[in-house]
Amino acid sequence: MRRLVLLIALPIAMSCEQPTAANVLQTRLDAARAAWTRQKITSYSFLLSTECFCSPDVAGPNRVTVTNGVVTGVVRAADGAVLDVRNGRTIDQLFDFIASTLDGPFGRLTVQYDIARGYPSSIDADPVKNATDDEVRYFSSALVVTPP
Repeated sequence: MRRLVLLIALPIAMSCEQPTAANVLQTRLDAARAAWTRQKITSYSFLLSTECFCSPDVAGPNRVTVTNGVVTGVVRAADGAVLDVRNGRTIDQLFDFIASTLDGPFGRLTVQYDIARGYPSSIDADPVKNATDDEVRYFSSALVVTPP
């Protein structure tokens, strides 16, 4: 009888795992995305800086304008140069990037969220463990809600 109780208790105890870093990141992502979604913000502008092995036009800081959930303008903050809209990201795309990174065997992911609005203010990611030149950092700030 004692052995039966131990055999039943062991799987139950094993199922009570400590939260992993990925679980904590997922919980924080879910809470922040829910906070962002509750505000129903679809049109806004914000500053976005990107550090990656990519085009200098992407680096920024760039003022990204989003209208009804779609990037409609990207302007380099330093000199006012109008850039291709493909150089911008929406806040939802930043959330999606975090989620897709969490879905894989990522090497590193650190995220900070804006306290007032819930959007990702800093993302430091190595999305593919042991891959070369896939690291990326996003910094977003100065979000201004605009009429659609």
